[in-house]
Amino acid sequence: MSQASEIDSRRELIATQEICELAMCPHAYLKQAIWWTRLAAALDLLAEEVLTANLKIVGSQMAADMPHLADQALSLDAMGSEALDAIQSTRETVTRLAGESHEAMWVRDSVKWVLKRIQLINFLVEDLAMADCCRWLTSSGTSRLHLVSSRPQSTGGTDQ
Repeated sequence: MSQASEIDSRRELIATQEICELAMCPHAYLKQAIWWTRLAAALDLLAEEVLTANLKIVGSQMAADMPHLADQALSLDAMGSEALDAIQSTRETVTRLAGESHEAMWVRDSVKWVLKRIQLINFLVEDLAMADCCRWLTSSGTSRLHLVSSRPQSTGGTDQ
């Protein structure tokens, strides 16, 4: 079984819970040293998650399974590289500015940007996995989805 087909649609490929909490925390929490400490650790963990997600391999496998969506699947590798660059840049900023409360809002905006990049990757992987699942269901004839006409159906009676 390929790594791409093992993706569980109930969980994210790249976990974002911790970084999301830190990006959306109240302003008062930004002024505390614990925020900077948790943020540094969360960014390190997020970088590791992106690396271990093997986006190049996942994208290649999905592209092979769905040639009609190959360009989207193959874009995962570039998206992962872009996210890693953003994580590294933000991590360096955290190291440089840690504890400076007047810079915390700017750093949090940077973290939100990183979060959006990771969420886009997760959404694309989920969409591609669902497209593959739907393609399999349709080809196997077991789909429970039916086309519904957009025109109103007559009830068999006469219109008055």
